[in-house]
Amino acid sequence: MSFGGIITFIVLLILGFGFIQDFYVLSVIPIIFSVYQFNKGLFLNHGIRGEKVVLKKLKKLPNDYIVYNDITINNNGDKAQIDHLVIGPKGVFCIETKNMKGDISGREEDHNWVQRKTGKKGGVYFQKFFNPCKQNGRHVYKLKGYLNRNRLSHVWVQSVVVFIKKRSSKLDVDSNTPVLKDEDLLKFIHNYKNQHGRLPNKTIKDIEKAIDKNIGLMNSAA
Repeated sequence: MSFGGIITFIVLLILGFGFIQDFYVLSVIPIIFSVYQFNKGLFLNHGIRGEKVVLKKLKKLPNDYIVYNDITINNNGDKAQIDHLVIGPKGVFCIETKNMKGDISGREEDHNWVQRKTGKKGGVYFQKFFNPCKQNGRHVYKLKGYLNRNRLSHVWVQSVVVFIKKRSSKLDVDSNTPVLKDEDLLKFIHNYKNQHGRLPNKTIKDIEKAIDKNIGLMNSAA
């Protein structure tokens, strides 16, 4: 049963017994919190595994590419947590990784996308999740703002959403933002045609310097 289903069951149980005493209600709260923490832990664990899969592939890029993993960009107090940031001759790529089981469907303009998965007993389940293109679009916006403040307003940042093939069976997506399986990521980067042409080495170094400065400030503030 999903976390939402468990919560619904408990709430209905409480409402069904109007005579329930206060201490019974209080005794349920730790159970709800424990279930929440358990589900949160599973979600984070899947996310970390997915990021490791993508990072392993990104490490195969040529030496003239710079790869950052799991960094926080602070644009004058407006923060963005970025799964992967790639900087190289082909451009700058802001990558959002999703490690979700089942079939994924959605459109660029949708607020939520839908995950369809089959349970162990054959039951089909549907779950909505926030549109990752919109999610990563916010990350790109904040990253661009930070680069602008560091005299790098001319740099184009390409948003990319990656689903892990091992868990995501099918992608039925209509989006201007590239939505890929992890196995296609390196090919996408190699074949990418930056609308402003290849990045000069000096620009790559300037971006790296700006990102490293941000990381240093974030670490000192921690």
